[in-house]
Amino acid sequence: MRILQVISSFPPAYTYGGPVRVAYEVSKELVKRGHEVTVYTTDVYDVHSRFKYDENPVWLDGIEVYHFKNVSNELAHRNLAAAPMMAFALNKSLKNFDVIHLHEYRSFQAILVHHYAKKIRYPLCFTCSWHYPSNDRKEKT
Repeated sequence: MRILQVISSFPPAYTYGGPVRVAYEVSKELVKRGHEVTVYTTDVYDVHSRFKYDENPVWLDGIEVYHFKNVSNELAHRNLAAAPMMAFALNKSLKNFDVIHLHEYRSFQAILVHHYAKKIRYPLCFTCSWHYPSNDRKEKT
């Protein structure tokens, strides 16, 4: 089975917490079970830097990982990652997968996947791993 995982950040971007680990561990297990797993993610590494790669895709434990340039690392750190070039890749490749798994809800990437999947009447599943952007301001009492 050909499976597409879509998430805003993927290892080694562990700064972004649990969803990154879940997507990675699920992907590794799927590969162990004989599935072809592809991940579409952004290039965020942490709030200050981007993941650097010489090739795209890169392979990580049998997982094919495509990185798309994120608009702003600061916004990504607030859970608002957006990679516009992912839209073109999704439009071209979505029908090449048997299953699409979104690991976020209410993200730019989720909106894109939903749009294209609906357009070609393609079912998808998602894990609701999204949380509200952090508020760095202290509340006044």
